[in-house]
Amino acid sequence: MQTAEAQIVFDGKTWPIVEGTFRTIEVLKGEPPQDQKVRSLVYGPGNCTIPLLSGWDYVFLLGHITFADSDHNLVSWPDGSFGLFNIEGTEAKRKLDELRKLSRETK
Repeated sequence: MQTAEAQIVFDGKTWPIVEGTFRTIEVLKGEPPQDQKVRSLVYGPGNCTIPLLSGWDYVFLLGHITFADSDHNLVSWPDGSFGLFNIEGTEAKRKLDELRKLSRETK
């Protein structure tokens, strides 16, 4: 994940965001954004955003955006997206296996 400061306009207001450029490791369902970018509001107490950090791995669930339309590719934890500090760790592998199973059941 490579990150940069950016902004979006939503509902007539300009919001500061973090824009993350990612490389796809695995797709469980659907298609990743063609520009390989996701966006998150700047991390702060109580705003439900995901702190996009360079070097971390993430599971992004797009299309369930509550803040704005999905054209922004905004990610947040209430929508199911989350970060993984160690993708090879026991808990990360368990979560990923669970998502793979759900993906197979809903295809």
